[in-house]
Amino acid sequence: MKLKWITPLFLIYAGLFAHEFPKHPPTDYHFALYPNLLLWDYTQADDDTVADYDWGKCDGLFQKTLSEQDILDSVHYEPGLGVTFKYIPNGEQDVEFRFLGLLKWWGRRTIGKNAEISVPFNFCTVDWSLADKLQSVNTSTFNSYDITWWFHSPARKTSYFAWGWGVGARYMQIDEEFDLTVTKSDRVSIYDIDSHNNLMAAQLAGEFIVQPYRFVGWGFTVRGGIAADALTTDSYLSDNNDSQILRNARDSKVHICWLVECNPFLSIDLHSRATLRVAYDVVYAQGVALASDQLYFGHKVIPLDDSGRVGVHGLQAGLSFQF
Repeated sequence: MKLKWITPLFLIYAGLFAHEFPKHPPTDYHFALYPNLLLWDYTQADDDTVADYDWGKCDGLFQKTLSEQDILDSVHYEPGLGVTFKYIPNGEQDVEFRFLGLLKWWGRRTIGKNAEISVPFNFCTVDWSLADKLQSVNTSTFNSYDITWWFHSPARKTSYFAWGWGVGARYMQIDEEFDLTVTKSDRVSIYDIDSHNNLMAAQLAGEFIVQPYRFVGWGFTVRGGIAADALTTDSYLSDNNDSQILRNARDSKVHICWLVECNPFLSIDLHSRATLRVAYDVVYAQGVALASDQLYFGHKVIPLDDSGRVGVHGLQAGLSFQF
């Protein structure tokens, strides 16, 4: 049987059991706690050049380039934690408190051995030109807190199709550290960039749910909003065995950005008090300061770059307990 026929046939089958739904929404439990595990990946949209290098197999120098994406390609899915708490006064409304985070991604790329490496500064340097080894490390962390007041129509678990909408607020942290360490002979110099984004957003939410049978349902949830991002970046660049400081600067600002989240899910009631929930979450933020975007090869420091685009996505699964 073709896969496309499974859903409509299942809905027809479920329609034969309409009497299984209560005439009124369940009101036995007014609280729910949903701890869940996350397995998420981290992506960026930009792909700027970090360094040029030659493996000694071609005529001339600088036949290859190291880009930001080369470093991010070494980043893999990492575990995190999510916790949701709901207050459910009735079947038509609930207030949801949610945390997603404790996520940290770490990517590294090293060039050495037969390579001749140059980071393309447009001024003379000692260690950053024709170096012997370059190590690049990108570290990213993510945490999110939000509260949403949901309104459901019709009441929860009283119909095969349901929708809802909500209003709320969100606080999100996206922090990055981008490090370059260059070795030339016995000298070592560094280029260290940190960025900290603190997004405070007002957001709207919507959901659509198919509940073909009381114990199973699926659907999707969408959240999105406009945020004020209080961001800070720090840059430190040294040369000549870290004895000469070429750059030591901090910049900060507050500007407007936006974010969106989509969350398709499947839920199965294992007990009147326990529900298994599996989802795939995608969170996207536009207009943030990424550490690698502050990489600059000129004498003067350019204004803070707050045009970064970042996405986090992956599976989340856990048990929701009603009480």
